[in-house]
Amino acid sequence: MKTFYKFLFLIFLIGSSTTLKGFDDEEAAAAGFTHTALAEADSSSPRRVQATPAFKTPDQFLSYHQATVLRKEAFEEVVGIETVAQWDINWAALGRSDLSPHEAVKLQNISRLAKKVKVLARRNTDPSFHQLHGQVLQIKDRVEDIHLERLERVVKKSLLDKYSGAEVDFDIKEGGDQLGTIAFVRRPGEEALKFYVKTHSEGKLADKSSAAKRVNPGELLIYKILEELGIGSKTHFCARSAQDVYIVTLNAATGGRFFLFENAKEDAQGLGKTLWGEILGALHTSPQKNDVVAVENDLATDLTGQHFVQQTSTLDVLSRIGRLHDLLNNYQNFGFSQDPMMGLPLPRIIDFRIPAKDEILLNDTHFLGFLAGNGLFNYAWAHQAIRFGLHDRLQEKRVRTAQWVVGEGPLRDCEGAIERAFRSVASYLDENQIIFGDHSGPLMRDLEIYRDALLHNYRFFREKLETWHLDGQEAM
Repeated sequence: MKTFYKFLFLIFLIGSSTTLKGFDDEEAAAAGFTHTALAEADSSSPRRVQATPAFKTPDQFLSYHQATVLRKEAFEEVVGIETVAQWDINWAALGRSDLSPHEAVKLQNISRLAKKVKVLARRNTDPSFHQLHGQVLQIKDRVEDIHLERLERVVKKSLLDKYSGAEVDFDIKEGGDQLGTIAFVRRPGEEALKFYVKTHSEGKLADKSSAAKRVNPGELLIYKILEELGIGSKTHFCARSAQDVYIVTLNAATGGRFFLFENAKEDAQGLGKTLWGEILGALHTSPQKNDVVAVENDLATDLTGQHFVQQTSTLDVLSRIGRLHDLLNNYQNFGFSQDPMMGLPLPRIIDFRIPAKDEILLNDTHFLGFLAGNGLFNYAWAHQAIRFGLHDRLQEKRVRTAQWVVGEGPLRDCEGAIERAFRSVASYLDENQIIFGDHSGPLMRDLEIYRDALLHNYRFFREKLETWHLDGQEAM
């Protein structure tokens, strides 16, 4: 499909006798054009225009094409003046060839225009209209293609820098809102490495015409903290600007087995039982029909169930410390990995959302939410195996498990992980000051704000757990 669109662009190029004399070779190749091909096309054209535009980048060429095709008069001629007058389209913005095709005003208006012509396409049989409709879709898709091609080019260079002598190729990423791809790194005599690549959470979306915002360094910090704690995959970052930052994570199944919680939920009698055991698997979906004390007594002899409760408590505590959202309530954003030598499965976080920097600090109200088994997290409606450990279970039991998590369990070195992750991200920002430009200072300051907030949250939550009393007696 991309080849077809590039062919259409070449036809347009020949017809208008444009040239890309100043086109950067790497950008031109990524766009599907070469100087030789364009020169040949120009020499074979039956007509010539003396004053021809010269383009340095695919963006300039695409903006020129947008301004040439997406004219109000062209649509009025095909669908009528009265119909076009009812459309809320900023034709002046679309007609500006000096404005980047990735500017928000252009993205929004192209998306709006595509929706208008899509509605008309259902009942309009005029060949001229369908030709114009095809051009709108072509331009809209080409904007997305440019973003993906640039992402792949930046990621490829980054991976080749890290894995010398390797070959890198890409596959289509299915699912997820963020623009992204799947990268494979292949070296002779070694098993291929698989990486999942996506833009940061405020970056370019896969199917929406929205402008990217500046990366939140707190998001990068969380990814590195998860890596340090062994709860996330090996992760590195690459970028072409402060808005176009790409997150590259190693496949969670590398060297072992990985499955999403969604997969366990769908195969409750098979995969599910290996994860949460017999007791939690037998819980009724209605909590009122479960005898919490009896379940707790039975759980004492179910090592698999006990392990699952500890690991989901780890994810819960980490979610609260980092104020992470869209995690335990989204069964496609976390799962469990299992090395053949490790024994019981351990949790892996795949995706999450973080709050704004002015919403991240924990306070007493948040700890009361933990004691209630909910807070911002609606565990009352979660899968019964998760719901029991994080909501239905007696408060004392939940507190004691959380105390183990931060004192002896997976989060015992959370403070050190935060500091190490901070140094890693700070080093990345410092090494890429040329790319981030004037954003470098604000990014570093925001990173420090998130680091300090996470350290505060960890210390606050741990102290609250350590000093918690039940009926005047310490829970420990």
